[in-house]
Amino acid sequence: VTHIDIPFSHILKEFFGDYFYFDSRLVSSLKLLIFKPGFLTKEFIEGKRVRHIPPLRMYFFISVLYFLFAPTDNQLQFRTTDDEKNLGNISVNKSDGQNFKIYVNDDSLNDSINIPVLQKEKSSLRTFLEEKAVKAMQHQLEFGEQFSHNIPKMMFFLLPIFALFLKIVYASKKKFYFEHLIYSLHVHSFVFALLLIFIPIKAIPFVSNSESFDSLINFTIFLSVLAYLFFSLKTVYIQTTGKTIAKMSLLLLSEVFLLGIAFMITILVTALLF
Repeated sequence: VTHIDIPFSHILKEFFGDYFYFDSRLVSSLKLLIFKPGFLTKEFIEGKRVRHIPPLRMYFFISVLYFLFAPTDNQLQFRTTDDEKNLGNISVNKSDGQNFKIYVNDDSLNDSINIPVLQKEKSSLRTFLEEKAVKAMQHQLEFGEQFSHNIPKMMFFLLPIFALFLKIVYASKKKFYFEHLIYSLHVHSFVFALLLIFIPIKAIPFVSNSESFDSLINFTIFLSVLAYLFFSLKTVYIQTTGKTIAKMSLLLLSEVFLLGIAFMITILVTALLF
């Protein structure tokens, strides 16, 4: 048996040396990520990686911080009574065997909407889904918390799909999929970093209590993301302004569509596993 005698002081030196090296790279990499759109992606594609935080590690670091400090307002509010189940502003009366009655809680809408029931006899799958829906409404806080915990996983799975969209949109550039994935990681890291920066600003009392300030902040975030996306695409893919705007618009539409589907799937999966 070979015994290796390593002084404890050496272990401490190695540990703190690696830690502070990582920390110094983190600060410099964050500055480049925020203030030089597309620069980090270009550096990694060109093989200049030693002095920067790896894209995946940066994404995890920033996204974990964001979901750790982000407000956890439950967006999925349900209310139940003996006669009806209320989802947000929509009330769904129990089925009479022929129709479901849906009421919209709006003074301007007084009529109900009847949706025919296509199958009178409940299948086992339908019964299972209804039981899950009732359970979610009965335990809305727990369901909302579980849904919130699943959002980071959802966002992570969206990264390679967004990279695939980039591969399709920029097919003429003949770039490897891995290069698009690096760009996807950096862009989403910036979005989380931006949202993280505005969390303490939104927490200021006169800001949080003002819809005007809240709308202004959201508009500022939206414009910042648009500007970042434009300049980062220009830096990484090197195309004319017109082509960049056109492809950026296509990517944004794809992302919105993808997010909508992803949220619905996440709600469904959360309900099924709840």
